[in-house]
Amino acid sequence: MYENADQVPDVYISEIKEAIEVKSRNKNSGFKKEYSLLPYGENYPCSAGKQPGNATKNRFKTTFPYDHSRVVLKVDNAISSDYINANFITGSVREHEYIASQGPKQHTVNDFWAMIWQEKVTQLVMLTGLMEGGKVKCTKYWPDLGIEKECGNMKIRLEKEKYFASHAVRSMKILNKAANTSRSLTQFHYTSWPDHGTPEPLDLVLFHNHVMTSRASSDTSPLVVHCSAGIGRTGTYIALDALCKTGRTSGKVNVMECVKAMRIDRMNMVQTYEQYMTIYVGLFEAFRAPIKALNVSDFVQKAESMHNHEPANRTVIRKEFQQLHTILPEYGPEDYKFAKENNSTNSSNTILPLDKYGLHLTPLPNCRGSFINAVYLPSCKDEKAFILTEYPSSESVVDFLRLIKDHEADYIIFMNPADDVMKGWLPSTSEPISYPPFTLSLHSATESDVKTKKLLISRAGEAITCVVAEPIALIDTSKPDTSTIRKLVNYALGISTVNAAIVVSKDGAEFCGVFCAIYNCLQQMRIEDSIDVFTAVRHMRIRRPELCQTQEEYGFIYKTLLDHIQSESENVYCNM
Repeated sequence: MYENADQVPDVYISEIKEAIEVKSRNKNSGFKKEYSLLPYGENYPCSAGKQPGNATKNRFKTTFPYDHSRVVLKVDNAISSDYINANFITGSVREHEYIASQGPKQHTVNDFWAMIWQEKVTQLVMLTGLMEGGKVKCTKYWPDLGIEKECGNMKIRLEKEKYFASHAVRSMKILNKAANTSRSLTQFHYTSWPDHGTPEPLDLVLFHNHVMTSRASSDTSPLVVHCSAGIGRTGTYIALDALCKTGRTSGKVNVMECVKAMRIDRMNMVQTYEQYMTIYVGLFEAFRAPIKALNVSDFVQKAESMHNHEPANRTVIRKEFQQLHTILPEYGPEDYKFAKENNSTNSSNTILPLDKYGLHLTPLPNCRGSFINAVYLPSCKDEKAFILTEYPSSESVVDFLRLIKDHEADYIIFMNPADDVMKGWLPSTSEPISYPPFTLSLHSATESDVKTKKLLISRAGEAITCVVAEPIALIDTSKPDTSTIRKLVNYALGISTVNAAIVVSKDGAEFCGVFCAIYNCLQQMRIEDSIDVFTAVRHMRIRRPELCQTQEEYGFIYKTLLDHIQSESENVYCNM
């Protein structure tokens, strides 16, 4: 029971990293032990959830809401029972700060919307897919864009939705037909939680920040959080939110006490020790560096001051870049084990893919193994927007073509002009070049803001096409002219494909980070009217720590974005 569980001391914000290191030793033995001390099972009465008439309203046979904290629905002509599998959760600021709910079933959707209206909910966090692992996790309880859905006394209309790499944001209007009044609701749907695993901590923190900064400070309505059962992912998210608030006001947190308190309100909140670990690591990421998103006008003001050559303003870039260096992810030899054991390219490149994020090639007869020095990188909108890799050598051309074929890449973007780096293997005429088992030929070529070559790649009677795009000149981050990379990024922003674009440089890092950061920040500006260079670079470095290695590259990102915004403003003015 809760009262008999062992006590764990508070952890100061500055000591979270050390606490994680200690608890991670011996295969996470500290986390496992701490998690095992939590109260488990049905520790308070659940009589309402066990009533025969409510059995079909429960998604799982052994997960019930506690009677003392359950949400009690008001019965009316549309709602015949006061039961819903949901509990109020006490937060760090007030009672009833959250509602933890199971994901709606098909015949509980009306009850769910009745609860939303009754509790005056303005924000809703969803942490599960509708289907995962071939199983239904949650019924789609909202309509498609522009469509109205009748749910008992409620009429729901989806007015707007935005998609990001790890989540979606949906703006809805709820009309209560009986009261003839309407309210607005925003659903934040996190889509990157693995079916059997835990999310990337920084991704979860960025999602949480999006929810938190979208909420009015005067809003005291409960935040509804649900996954499928409403205990595992739901508990993890609520704990992260509550402890972020506690940490900011008191300077310390206590994960165990927070989870204990949640388990008084709803059984088994935070289902696994891995989820428990995620709370710790998420707090570490949340507190180690702030999210620095600026609206466009504030960004322009900051970027202009950074580049006016005043020593004090240049210090801003240096301090930001130094902070990025201090929070660089720490990886050891064990994190590169597969790459070190299987890298047979004889490349001089010392930048290798992390095992966690590296790509694998499909085996082919008489070809080398599955290793290739490549990693996925997300954009603001797509989880797998880019594949970063190095220019192929004469002996690794086949692997490069396998990469294109495996991932059905429609576009290859070079960070340097092809003639400077491709050493003759890229065809310059329609005459085919053989790289067994592939044949490579040039289909067409164009030149405007960027040079493009459309290639035909054939194997065993099957052929695919891809476009190689390259800058018209060398990109030089030491010079003030940003036009070359702006043209390349604008080209990339204009292409239409559902597949990842392959971004290539001499080592799979130099200029790649600059290019992807500019691309991501411009996407962010288009979607949210804000820019966060610091977080864009921080996020990319989780998957490839060598990106944006120099202060010069980091400052060049700011300069390019500033030039892009000012150029667009001039174009708008000229067209008026």
